[in-house]
Amino acid sequence: MTIRVLLLGFGSVGRNFCRLLEKQEALLEKEERILLAGLATRGRGSLWSDDGIPVSSLLEAERQTGRVDALSLAGCKKGLPALDMVREGEFDILAECTSGNLKAMESEPGFSHIRAAFERKKPVVTTNKAVAALRFEDIEILSSQAGVPWHFDGTVVVGAPFLDYARRTIVDARILGFEGTLSATCNYVLDCLMEGASLDQALMDAQRSGMAESDPALDIDGWDSAAKLMIVAKALMGMPCPALGEFPVKGIRGLTRAVLAEARRSGGKIRLLARITRSAGGIDLSVGPEVLLPSHPLSLLFGPTNGAVILTENLGEICLSGTGSSPAQAAFALWQDIRRIARGEKR
Repeated sequence: MTIRVLLLGFGSVGRNFCRLLEKQEALLEKEERILLAGLATRGRGSLWSDDGIPVSSLLEAERQTGRVDALSLAGCKKGLPALDMVREGEFDILAECTSGNLKAMESEPGFSHIRAAFERKKPVVTTNKAVAALRFEDIEILSSQAGVPWHFDGTVVVGAPFLDYARRTIVDARILGFEGTLSATCNYVLDCLMEGASLDQALMDAQRSGMAESDPALDIDGWDSAAKLMIVAKALMGMPCPALGEFPVKGIRGLTRAVLAEARRSGGKIRLLARITRSAGGIDLSVGPEVLLPSHPLSLLFGPTNGAVILTENLGEICLSGTGSSPAQAAFALWQDIRRIARGEKR
């Protein structure tokens, strides 16, 4: 079975996904194959090949020139707009890996790509946090109307895959609440602050080690965690939740020495905590730094390790943890979502 994938976006996740395609023979069962039929980027060109794009040559061409359309390939079409490829190309699954603007609450171009795929009854996998957080309900409706699935495990903490775990293991346990550390960058930076580093020093160290983006504002201001929290709430709780901007989000920029000293005295940790609680009117969300006592399960996690505590009615408290949320991990989540759809698995 050959699965033809249209990939939109070629940042760190897109590149790592193509590296997985390079070694797919070791990952897939016999007679399975994932073929890259098309690729579109925001500013580095686009490619379409009915016979499939050779990913090794693609990665090398992009490495040398900074453009994907530098690849020389017989019969290859170049310069097609992403939306035209979704509307007219022959593919089986859309992999939507572009990015929106969380601060501006902007879900485009991702939402238009996904809507166009559903209009053609094409399944969708995505790592786009902005579109999943801001347009979750709309996408659910479109997916249901089209009768095809969408998967989004790569949008949340993929080092600790609690979305997949919760859906498969505790779906009937009735989730009462959730606490999570959802930003590996913030975890790393906060540990550095606890050791006496300044915020600027901690961020520079995180960037050098690959733990932080060149612009880490979304992480340290709490927006990245807020988007992930919204996705978790909508996916696991199945209830309406506040929109972005309608619940408290506080980052780690303004932490005082007094708060850090309190955390040291307690013997615990300070973490940017993302919380979901049930209330009479539905569910409440919040993101903000908190001092976690040594008895709290998340205080035991170090460095970039993310974790979650899920409180359920029937199974009690469940704790999950995993290291980070790297682009390679997000790409593997994308890969797994594609295979789940190919096997006919429902979300």
